[in-house]
Amino acid sequence: AAVPTLKFCRGDDFKEEHWAALLQGKLGIERQVKLDTLTVAHFLDNKDKLPSLLTFCRQLQTQAQGEVAIRDALTDVGAYVQTAQVVMAHGLVTGWKDLFADLGDKMALLASSKGSPYYARFEDLGNTYEQKMADLDAALRDLQTIQRKWVYLAPSVARGSLPREARRFDKIDSDLKDILARLEDDPKVFA
Repeated sequence: AAVPTLKFCRGDDFKEEHWAALLQGKLGIERQVKLDTLTVAHFLDNKDKLPSLLTFCRQLQTQAQGEVAIRDALTDVGAYVQTAQVVMAHGLVTGWKDLFADLGDKMALLASSKGSPYYARFEDLGNTYEQKMADLDAALRDLQTIQRKWVYLAPSVARGSLPREARRFDKIDSDLKDILARLEDDPKVFA
């Protein structure tokens, strides 16, 4: 009688929190009983309750499967946060298109995960990643604009074509070169 219910309580998707919802939440089994100490006797002691939990276990399995996609997406985003780097050439950031494409892909992946009804458990981590990526996107866009204008203006200022702007440009030139040098030393885009 319990087999139809228990067939939903299996697989790699079914994590410790799902077992706890069933064992402690619905069956009232002691808290010290975990997956590694669970025995058939625990189910036999609750065999009369199990048939009535068919719908609950089916929903729990659906939730577990839905959470896998979110967990995988957050793992992917987390790996990106740990490894993403700028590409430098001749002291300048290059590969802007790829950098923004990768960042956009991760932001889209995170946004699609937020649409899941099972996202609530992961919301704090998701919000943290979302804020980091939004901040990075804004900073990179600013840096791209500044670098583009700097590359355009530097030769003119060096030739003396803009004498009134030279002092102001020298300050910006110094700051930008410092930023680019630090990026070359440590190209990771996330702190």
